[in-house]
Amino acid sequence: MQGEALASEADKKSKTTRAEERLEEKKEIAPVKKVTKPLSEKTSSKKKIILLLVIVAAVIFYVVNLRPLFFPEPIKEEVVIIQEVVPEAPPANAPVKPAPVAAVTSTDCPTADISTMNYKPDAPKKAGDMVYLQSKTAQTVCVVDATGKTQNKLLEPGVGASVYGKPPFKVLTGGLNQVDLYYQGAKVRTGNTSSKTIILEPADIV
Repeated sequence: MQGEALASEADKKSKTTRAEERLEEKKEIAPVKKVTKPLSEKTSSKKKIILLLVIVAAVIFYVVNLRPLFFPEPIKEEVVIIQEVVPEAPPANAPVKPAPVAAVTSTDCPTADISTMNYKPDAPKKAGDMVYLQSKTAQTVCVVDATGKTQNKLLEPGVGASVYGKPPFKVLTGGLNQVDLYYQGAKVRTGNTSSKTIILEPADIV
């Protein structure tokens, strides 16, 4: 009987020890599972983030590069307005103004008078080799010096001209009362005359 009791106690002890060993094994295995579980969750979350980034990048690429192909922008049309300028025609009844005719002045020398007028300065101030002419009207004035050289000047109103040569000078004009003459530094006094020709003789400078 004692042997059986001892055997039963030994069996109980062995069973209890086996149960304790199994509990310890379970305790050792359990923490490993707890540790491995978060690692799998982290890897799955990383995969999700990577997938989201890939999707976002693909969407951006589509919007930037492929949108013009599927949704082309409308072409802006430039409208150019051309206005034709039609010249206004003059009215039919309007009088046509004739173009002004320029006064034609002959460059030929005036005809010399049969009886010429002579002039000699009383108080000469300059040499007698030049005569100055200033016309009151548009006309041609000719000056003939002692050598027979003829110089013709087409004068406009208020415009003067100087003529040089060997004295005495024979001046042919369209009318002496239409020309102002200056000789040896003084104005030639012709008076109220209708003569057209005058001879200017030099005087000695005192």
